[in-house]
Amino acid sequence: MSFPNLSALAVKERALTLFFLILAVIAGIYAFMALGRAEDPPFTVRALVVSAAWPGATPNELQTQVVDRLEKRLQEVPNLYKIESSIRPGQANLQVEFLDYTPKEQVPDLFYEVRKRMQEEAGSLPPGVIGPMVNDDFADVYFSLMALTAPGLPMRELTRDAEAIRDRIRHVPCAQGPDSG
Repeated sequence: MSFPNLSALAVKERALTLFFLILAVIAGIYAFMALGRAEDPPFTVRALVVSAAWPGATPNELQTQVVDRLEKRLQEVPNLYKIESSIRPGQANLQVEFLDYTPKEQVPDLFYEVRKRMQEEAGSLPPGVIGPMVNDDFADVYFSLMALTAPGLPMRELTRDAEAIRDRIRHVPCAQGPDSG
């Protein structure tokens, strides 16, 4: 089977060749214009954390008098996937996750529903309970990029110095906010 000579065909059918060339250029321009330009592409986090504190309470008291009530109210919110509760003396955290296929347009409304239900439930919790507090602002991640240069220094010494600096930075204590443990 012989394959047709494409060069001869392109010369012979100039109009068709020009049409496909223009079509390819237009498709390339369109693809370039439709290309995403965000440095960090947007994504929707479909999770939040509900925290409640009850100084002096045992985990059992927290479970029966606070967490069970909060979980029951959270189960009323649509598109709920799961609730993971962690309880320690005086502190309870509930991680609330919504279904992956929940439309991103509905997520702010769902977060509002959670806040509203937690605010309604706060009045019926035992005296001394602090919260519940809803945290949905943990999607942003910050980082620092550092470069080390030393003209004339051999690469193995530069690498050794960079690793020593990295190890010293890792030992710096992290700043902790008021709600971190």
